[in-house]
Amino acid sequence: MAVIRISKPTVVRQGDEVIVSARVDARSLGSAGEDLWFRMPAGLAPEEPRFDPFAIALLLPAMVAGDDLVVDGPLSPSLARNLAHLQRHLVAENPMNRWTRFQPIEIHATYFEEAVATGKTAAGLFFSGGVDSMYSLVYGEAETGRSLDTVVFVHGFDVPLERVSRLQTVLHHVTAAAELTGRRVVLVATNLRRFTDAALHWEMAHGAGLAAVGHLLGAHFDCWFISASDSHVRNGELSGTTTPVDRLWSREGLRFVSVGGHIDRQAKVDLMTEEPCMHRHLVVCWKAADGIANCGRCAKCLRTMLNLLVADSLHRSETLPHDVRPELLSADAMPPEPARIIHWEAMRDRLESRAEWAPLVPPIEALIERSRRFKRGPRPEDLRTSEGRKMTVEWLRRKVRRRMPISMRRRILPAYRSWQNRGAKF
Repeated sequence: MAVIRISKPTVVRQGDEVIVSARVDARSLGSAGEDLWFRMPAGLAPEEPRFDPFAIALLLPAMVAGDDLVVDGPLSPSLARNLAHLQRHLVAENPMNRWTRFQPIEIHATYFEEAVATGKTAAGLFFSGGVDSMYSLVYGEAETGRSLDTVVFVHGFDVPLERVSRLQTVLHHVTAAAELTGRRVVLVATNLRRFTDAALHWEMAHGAGLAAVGHLLGAHFDCWFISASDSHVRNGELSGTTTPVDRLWSREGLRFVSVGGHIDRQAKVDLMTEEPCMHRHLVVCWKAADGIANCGRCAKCLRTMLNLLVADSLHRSETLPHDVRPELLSADAMPPEPARIIHWEAMRDRLESRAEWAPLVPPIEALIERSRRFKRGPRPEDLRTSEGRKMTVEWLRRKVRRRMPISMRRRILPAYRSWQNRGAKF
């Protein structure tokens, strides 16, 4: 049986930074002895790197491949127990997962040993600059009862490693938002997506990636805030960051807690209408050109602009356009979103409450109808229109993706990304 093997991690200093890496032999993921690495400030690097972060980072790809995870060294016993619970949860909830299929696997370690407690007590937040993490920045302390010291931005997650100029734009806003609230910023970089993208969608993989970074910095923190996406679960879709999942990345002496899982994104925007950090530094777009915070035209930008509009806050935004024209909400720009139907219905109701927003109601109703048709599956009559054909292609793509072998995904992924970069919306 194929396995994914993690060799002993090493630490290499490069000036003021440190790279912690481990050799990974994962042929099913396209890696035959390639290094998985994380780069961080030297002052936050672990003295003795552990296997825990690497086991966390590769757990979900291993579950997709059906390969056991072999660790050539010690693993935290409390973490191992939590990862067993996590696997059971993900397999049980698998029908809700539109991204991929999970299989239970075994995690084999040479022996089990807890990390040595450092006695340091500090809380950190994984911060992208979007609505969820902005809410956690403002309300995380009140929800958790912990003082928030640090925000961490991870280069290589939402912003690809090769987009250095884009990183500078996003990091400017992340740093400014943190400074407005009196927190320091830590920048971490990693090539983790080299190992995950062929196996599963980043929407499902990102929580494990954040947890891996949290464990790498675990000698300096005892608590991490993760911005939860529980509202997706309530609408029939599994996500990589939800309250039941987030807490299971914990081990003895290092706790992960969810923030904001009890309310949806619109409610978060409503609560933050008076927050300067959101109006000045909100970054939700990963397609924008270098030097621009948000493109204002992609689906993610448009959803956020509508959230701000009905909260009477769009005119105050310094990072998004102030106008949402009906023609922007076309089928090309706004693909069907069956998991968000309830959110779009609530949006339609709020738009109907003001006469000046009435022109936006028909395209939102059309989006709701597209999403309902997508949810029940395409029918022959859908092939008669351009929009219906696009919807059918996307429906088939998602169905095939969930069952596609990883080896085939690895071959298709570069071509698919090239197609996306040419401006294709479906």
